[in-house]
Amino acid sequence: MDFSKNTSAAASKRTLDSDLLLLPGGTLLKRILENENPGAFVRRLSAEDFFWVVKQIGEDDCLPILELAGEEQWQYLIDLDIWEKDTLSTEKALVWLKRLAEADPERLSDWLFGEEQPLISFLLYQAAEIVIKTPDEEGPELSEAYFTLDGVFYIKALREENREMLEELLRTLAQKNHELYQGLLYELASMIPAEAEEELYRLRNGRIAEHGFVPFEEAISVYAPLDLAALQTTSSALPPGKLIDKSTDEFVPVVPLRQVENKGMFSQTLANISDGFVLERIAIEFADLANRIIAAGNFSEISDPEILKASCLEAAAYLNIAVERLSNNDMTKAADTLEKHSVIELFRFGYGLAVDLQKEAGRWRKQSWFFSRGWGNDFWGARWEHLLDGLFATRPLFSSGGQMPYRNFETINDLDETRKNLHQMQALDTMMARLSPLVTDTHFNLTHKTFHSILFNRWAHQVLEKEPSVEPLSQSDAARFFAILRNEETHPPYRMASFKDKFIAAFMEGAVDFKPEETNALFEALNDIWEDFRREYEDIKTEDIESRFSPFVLISGAA
Repeated sequence: MDFSKNTSAAASKRTLDSDLLLLPGGTLLKRILENENPGAFVRRLSAEDFFWVVKQIGEDDCLPILELAGEEQWQYLIDLDIWEKDTLSTEKALVWLKRLAEADPERLSDWLFGEEQPLISFLLYQAAEIVIKTPDEEGPELSEAYFTLDGVFYIKALREENREMLEELLRTLAQKNHELYQGLLYELASMIPAEAEEELYRLRNGRIAEHGFVPFEEAISVYAPLDLAALQTTSSALPPGKLIDKSTDEFVPVVPLRQVENKGMFSQTLANISDGFVLERIAIEFADLANRIIAAGNFSEISDPEILKASCLEAAAYLNIAVERLSNNDMTKAADTLEKHSVIELFRFGYGLAVDLQKEAGRWRKQSWFFSRGWGNDFWGARWEHLLDGLFATRPLFSSGGQMPYRNFETINDLDETRKNLHQMQALDTMMARLSPLVTDTHFNLTHKTFHSILFNRWAHQVLEKEPSVEPLSQSDAARFFAILRNEETHPPYRMASFKDKFIAAFMEGAVDFKPEETNALFEALNDIWEDFRREYEDIKTEDIESRFSPFVLISGAA
């Protein structure tokens, strides 16, 4: 999906072929420098796309791009890269200013002597010890750790590894304007560092808020669920301070949306919208939303491209759910939905559907039988344990059951699948509650045992024509139980096909008063449980089945 190819003539001058920005670093740099006017091209990039270009090319190889960029783009880059929560990283700041000095020393000096003087002053205060000593002044000799550019100001880097960067930066400033250089160092004596850093942080937060990096208390509102009735009263609106100026030729951000191409109906719908200004509005709002998601994470670092990509994927996931639900998979309705509603409101609606499922699961767990016994989610075995753990995360997550089991809900099908599994657990829980007199504390005091043994041990006692119980089987009873199930099967794999229906029927008898949907849920659950049981034991010979290798049937050590 490349929305830049579907723009109207009026909007097309503010969009670009976003395939370019996703090229590998070296190729991307080459293509930009080969542009007819590379300087104009780079300066037209949105702050978000410029940041991505620098990261894609690589911080150590991006000097030509830094040289072509404007001061506002520099500002956005270092605003994101030199802060760790509310603390300015001296090392990161020195590294970036060193790069900018190599890229364009003249312009950097003007910038630091001008609007960014508070930054360089605080940085010098944090990074160096400065001694003023005139040539004729008597006093102790300074160590070789100090360097001077004028025989008056002697500077010592507080960390030796910063000395070279600090000296190069100060040399750049002194060569540009020695009088301003000396004035800068004189004024450090009157600095109150806590106040200086607080003011720098306040100014930085004000700047990045225009791009969606709002304070945590404001950003978290993006996760406030929005129901359908409330959504229907909203309409599309750009974030505060974000207006589409039809006279400008500045590019709108395209990289955030390119992170989510081929990610479901949301991206498919974008590819089918032809109104360029609608696409621009969506692109700006989407970039703003992705940054708000990062801000709502109470980030300590926001400059990692993987963090940026993850926020884009999360934004697209719930937008996709919203579009699917509101359009019923009708592409025309989907386009109308995106044109009528703001991206943030649609995200809140889609996220709200996942929260509704989380709340449903929470209400059930509080009154469930298994929870009343003091058991945790692990009672349900790995697959359903992961499902519940994901649902009960601070922000609900979908469990895919793989090696990386958790991700955002992305589709209505994800919600439906999770709800189906939840209803199966509910039906099983109700059915097992009726067996509760048989489930004693002595039976279930073993760790890492699941509900399976409640079912299969009870059923095993029934198959063996013993008194109803869920107690562990003796080794000999376990061997007899599996021999009965395997009947005339002489070698693996043991299918035990004739007992599947008997297992299901044994527990369906306890659901005669269930509602139809509960009956269906229980039947599907028992069917799946049997298949899991069969796969677990089908390749194990009867004589090799023992307690430590029997997760579904509890077996005691006694014969």
